[in-house]
Amino acid sequence: MRCTEKDCSGSVATATLVNVRTGCSSYSTAHPCDTCGRLHWPDGNGVFNRQGDRAFLENGRLVNKPIEEKQS
Repeated sequence: MRCTEKDCSGSVATATLVNVRTGCSSYSTAHPCDTCGRLHWPDGNGVFNRQGDRAFLENGRLVNKPIEEKQS
């Protein structure tokens, strides 16, 4: 599937699994874009935290970026 991040033409690496904490003791699996690192749920939607920040995988770490920040 294609990345949904603005101005990114990468594809989502569905073979790569990233566990994202979704509750006090629960996790869900997401997949990173092979170009910009944007995390996507299995249905293709982008991952956001409770504050509405976008989630990325950078150097093996989950990083949240505000929507106001210039998108990659």
